[in-house]
Amino acid sequence: MIKTLIIFLLFPTFIFGQSLFENSVNENDTTQKKAGLIFNGYGRASAYGASKLYDYSNVFGEFSLQAKTTKGKAFLFTDLRFRSGLEFNEYNTTFELKEAYAAYKSDKIDISLGQKIISWGKADIFNPTNNITPNNYFFLSAKPDDQKIPNFLLETKFYFGNGINLELIGIPFYKPSVYRYDLFDLEEYTQFTEAVLPEKTFENGSLAAKLNFEFPKIDCSLSWFQGYSPFYGFNLNSINYNPQGMPQIELNTQTYLKQTFGMDFSLPIKSWIVKAEIAYKHTTDYETNMYIPNPELYYIVGMEHNFWGFHLIGQYIGRYIFDFSQLMLPNPPEMQDIIYQNLQLFNRKIFYQQEKQNHAFSLSINKSFIYETLKTELAAYYNIGTEEWFIRPSVSYSLSDALLFTIGGFYSTGPENSIFEYSSDIFNGAFMELKMNF
Repeated sequence: MIKTLIIFLLFPTFIFGQSLFENSVNENDTTQKKAGLIFNGYGRASAYGASKLYDYSNVFGEFSLQAKTTKGKAFLFTDLRFRSGLEFNEYNTTFELKEAYAAYKSDKIDISLGQKIISWGKADIFNPTNNITPNNYFFLSAKPDDQKIPNFLLETKFYFGNGINLELIGIPFYKPSVYRYDLFDLEEYTQFTEAVLPEKTFENGSLAAKLNFEFPKIDCSLSWFQGYSPFYGFNLNSINYNPQGMPQIELNTQTYLKQTFGMDFSLPIKSWIVKAEIAYKHTTDYETNMYIPNPELYYIVGMEHNFWGFHLIGQYIGRYIFDFSQLMLPNPPEMQDIIYQNLQLFNRKIFYQQEKQNHAFSLSINKSFIYETLKTELAAYYNIGTEEWFIRPSVSYSLSDALLFTIGGFYSTGPENSIFEYSSDIFNGAFMELKMNF
């Protein structure tokens, strides 16, 4: 079924492929727009560090060259990045093709193919309907969007008029998010082996669809995703015992199949903006596989408003877990039973499924000063059930029209053995960045 649908999504490329290339070379076409190649980009020096485990978490210099051109109905965009520096005490030089895609654009249909980042959802910071783009959670910088990883994908958008359009996406092969479990201070008897990833076949591709309604008084959409989740848990690979009777545990990260049905909207009400996003995430085989989360309803309701020059966004974040059951040990328990339950519980913490319901709040505040040259930002999060929280303040100052200096920090904490308590040793710290755009 997935194989058939992916081929169907590719079909418009073959239909419009000839006209796309004809538009690129036909200089005598009277409807042809004048071709133009535009270059821009930036250079920056970025530093993130002073955590408990790493003085230098991510310190690098980076140069980005972005190019885009339009000729008739053909469009091309490329973002090349060259980066060198220190990442978690290791020197690293990277040439990265962040995005590169060709597109055909018209009044009735858009088609793009290549490396691309797509983010869905109306909510801020957290997006229940965004199941396409993976993230490198351990690329630490002053800009959280740096963590987004592109997919190779085909995107087709049909315009029906009156503010209605249908977006179809086919992702032929799976790309996972990055979780650096090797960076954590694990017990000496625990280690991770290679990740278990799906084979690169048509059957393991992902499909997504989104119906958008863009009206003067409300923006809303209905979405659907089927495929392997870019987020994953971990599974028990083996348990062995050394001569002293201590367990030697091998774990591996493993992804899972899911379907997601989502809806979101943004509604202006006088000087307020109400945003909401909800997604039902359906999974199977979760009863027998610890790395697969239970089906859940994941929802966000937020309010956006300006108070005395302060721009505020407040959100309630909730989850309802289906088929939830408490973890139980056999009586009497054996060592293997205790280990397995602890691993199950840790996966539930990763998925925020420790209880049947989960409630959290987030707050974002920003304000500009000195004729928009100085911008202050503050993001905060608190989870009622787990008692975990974080705060991320930052200040940016425009030294000139092209030169921006940013400084800030991140601090998170939680109860003993919570996810935030483990990750704080790596993520807590300060950052600064000097960036020049051209």
